[in-house]
Amino acid sequence: MEDNKIAILIDGENISQKDIDYIFTEIRKDGQILISRLYCGTDNLAKWKEACNEYSIKIVTQNNYVSGKNTTDSSLIIDAMDILYTRDVNTFYILSSDSDFTGIIMRIKEGNKRVVGVGEKKTPKSIINACNKFIFIENLRPIEEPKKKNVKSKEKTNGKTRTKAITNLNEIINEIIDIVAEGRIQISRIKEKIDNMHPEFDLRNYGKSKKFLEFMREIPNVNLSLGDDQTSWFAELKDSQIQNNSNKTTKNIPSLEEIKTFIISLIEKSKQKKINIGQLYSEIKKKYPGFALKNYNVKKIANFIELYGDQFKYDDDKKPNFLMLRNE
Repeated sequence: MEDNKIAILIDGENISQKDIDYIFTEIRKDGQILISRLYCGTDNLAKWKEACNEYSIKIVTQNNYVSGKNTTDSSLIIDAMDILYTRDVNTFYILSSDSDFTGIIMRIKEGNKRVVGVGEKKTPKSIINACNKFIFIENLRPIEEPKKKNVKSKEKTNGKTRTKAITNLNEIINEIIDIVAEGRIQISRIKEKIDNMHPEFDLRNYGKSKKFLEFMREIPNVNLSLGDDQTSWFAELKDSQIQNNSNKTTKNIPSLEEIKTFIISLIEKSKQKKINIGQLYSEIKKKYPGFALKNYNVKKIANFIELYGDQFKYDDDKKPNFLMLRNE
């Protein structure tokens, strides 16, 4: 995608220079790199110099007077806003696992730009969900030796419990089946929907290196077929599965009022008092396993929101990504 112009902003206090080779190799697949800048304190500058010279990364240093990390964060945020308004860039790559950048990521998206995050699997869910796409550095590193698997759904970090960043694969498969149950749909649209609901989705997270099409072939009760153009692939449920799905969804269907109360609670819990539409759909599915859009005679989550009239609003009508309460 040479027409995709990229700006790379690196939190040098949070990202290791040892991973830059793998990260830049991945980013170059996405388009043309126009801007690449490193933000770090003078204490960390020496170990970054070689990598910056090799990849033509501009160094933005800050003296560590009190807290180099806070100063570095501020410099990155200021530059991101400057690039947003003055440079012809389509995609921002934010290299950091620091949740402090959640706000600027959301602001860049409001500016109609795509944001891809790059960080380790310790990255908080808040920054992962804020991005259009999130890439885990562990998936880019060469495999050296098996690591211990953590089967717990939650992990301890500095005495605090946080939700595991990677969504269970069976949950992803169930969501795909629900999408396909709405009717014949192009494979690329399924991938787009899953990416919107789970920015961290990457088959490499589950030890798979296959393309999404090959992964779709493994999902039971789903038929794949070529479109009329003989290049686009489509998916639909097998007849028996459609019948079983129909029987299932007639049970335990939540009411519109019950779901509305849940949506309001999600928005009110959020610090920004709004929630990403893809994340909202995912949260509703988790809360109500019997939820399916077709039960309400709609095909998209946006159409479902319309059923509530003027009780909710979008943060940006031109690009409705986040839902808010009407009185906010």
